[in-house]
Amino acid sequence: MQGTKPFMAIGALLDEPHSFMHDLESFFWVLFWICIHYAGPGKELQDISDFKDWNYESTEKLIRDKMGLVSDEEYFNQVSEVYFTTYCKDLIPCMKELRKIVFPGGEGGN
Repeated sequence: MQGTKPFMAIGALLDEPHSFMHDLESFFWVLFWICIHYAGPGKELQDISDFKDWNYESTEKLIRDKMGLVSDEEYFNQVSEVYFTTYCKDLIPCMKELRKIVFPGGEGGN
């Protein structure tokens, strides 16, 4: 397994054979990370303790956390509203649609 775990697709974390969907899912996680941390040009990154552990926790826990986030549309929408920075709030509709494309059954591991 190679990559930065918070940005890796769930399937990649599960050691599934690589798929182009893993690349799209990785893009989703990078954009999600930016939206919860980036407050705009020249501003400090937000320190989101609820997601900081993604850098350090076990692969199994990270898989559960990611699956929990994307498996329930309403929960994902709530998390987006609460944690996306003001600067990135306009991306919420885009992220909601991207979530539906990347996780069509509401589950990870494509």
